Amino acid sequence: MKKILLTSFVALGFLASAQEWEVKAVTSPPPGLMPRSIKASSANLYMYGADIHPAVGGTNRHIGYSTDGGNTWTNKQFAPTGLAAGFILSDVFPVSATTLWAVTAPSATSIAQNGVWKSTDAGTTWTKMTGMFTNAAGSFADVVYFWDANNGFVAGDAPGANAQFEMYRTTDGATWTAIPNTPTAFGTVQPGIEGAYTGMIQVLGDDIWLGTTSGRILHTPDRGTTWDTQVTPCVDFGGAIVDGAHGSYAFKDANNGLIIETQGGITSLWGKVNGGDWEPIDDSGFTGWYDWRIVYIPGTENTYVTVGENASTGLQGSAYTTDGGLTWTEIPQTDPAWAGPYGENMCFFDGTSGVLGGYSQLLIGGIPTADMFKFNGDLTMAVKDVAVKSNLQIYPNPTSDVVKISANNDIRSIAIFDMSGKLVKTFAGAKEINVSSLAKGNYVLQVHYVNGGVENTKLIRK
Repeated sequence: MKKILLTSFVALGFLASAQEWEVKAVTSPPPGLMPRSIKASSANLYMYGADIHPAVGGTNRHIGYSTDGGNTWTNKQFAPTGLAAGFILSDVFPVSATTLWAVTAPSATSIAQNGVWKSTDAGTTWTKMTGMFTNAAGSFADVVYFWDANNGFVAGDAPGANAQFEMYRTTDGATWTAIPNTPTAFGTVQPGIEGAYTGMIQVLGDDIWLGTTSGRILHTPDRGTTWDTQVTPCVDFGGAIVDGAHGSYAFKDANNGLIIETQGGITSLWGKVNGGDWEPIDDSGFTGWYDWRIVYIPGTENTYVTVGENASTGLQGSAYTTDGGLTWTEIPQTDPAWAGPYGENMCFFDGTSGVLGGYSQLLIGGIPTADMFKFNGDLTMAVKDVAVKSNLQIYPNPTSDVVKISANNDIRSIAIFDMSGKLVKTFAGAKEINVSSLAKGNYVLQVHYVNGGVENTKLIRK
């Protein structure tokens, strides 16, 4: 395959500090605990949904949560009253330390195992929402996400060939309504009916992306009201239809992103720039990146993290890029008493807060694997090297209104992102801006220079 240089991915470097994964323990985990889904609603609040690694076996499902950014974890068995054993715990989301959400799906044909569940006591008891995913022809609940305590979204497979994907939303955190005019599933492109995947959802601001068994990505820019679809180089994001195929995607906005995909034993890295076609970045079988999961770091210019296996070495690991996939730097796990970083699922709330799910109490090469890993470092402060000598300064910081910006390079534009990665304000090339309209909190101020450089710094609105 043709290799190209994605010209808008300029080399980045000069991170503020070293990056590493730190081993963290889960309270009383069962052997083989394996997080399948990890979500965050703040830099402190994370939640996982887990089952047991096949090497150990078992049908119990678990949820776990951390309220201190992944330092400590509480694990609980997920067994809602009335839910028959053998169900699939598809996805989870933490709204607060006490309000948690989960979606379940049938492992065989029991439509009653579908469900959207809410807990208001940190996962001790669960209440099933009504009127959702009840179509016996093929309802299957896949993902859940909440923007705040009231506004949420769930999605599942299309209940039949050439039917629409089943999706719902809530605006009060209690009642749910079906979303009309959702994408129609393919029925004949692959052997079987196109579906989504459990836990496979990316949300950035109001944008949502879902990967399917036919290798398509379903995208909405407005929380599900309107949808567009795109065919990708990945033939199947999870191998449900095409044996041995899998992939992972991450977008920094609607027009730019990366895909890692495997088919026929060959793994490749692809990029999309400014809404163009997907083009290969590395189809040589890995240059420092890993193949199971890729995530975008909100608020950065082109920073992504991968985790999984490197086909060149056969080793599990993790790496980050600050130039949209052109070059990669290892993120080590520095405790020799533990294997890894070893796991398949991770979540970053921002450039300084991220977690990775491990495999509890398994042995890899005779070395035990960890329950969870916490990211230590700062990926937010990456800068393009053409901007390094700009000597960017902002003051006063914290501020309540006016911010003055000083830099050696000429400023073309300024963008401000909230900590979820949503663009909240833009300015022309000014040396003084007014941020009084922003809510109090932490932001990333991103400066674009006339010479093509980009530089980030933290802004605090007091």
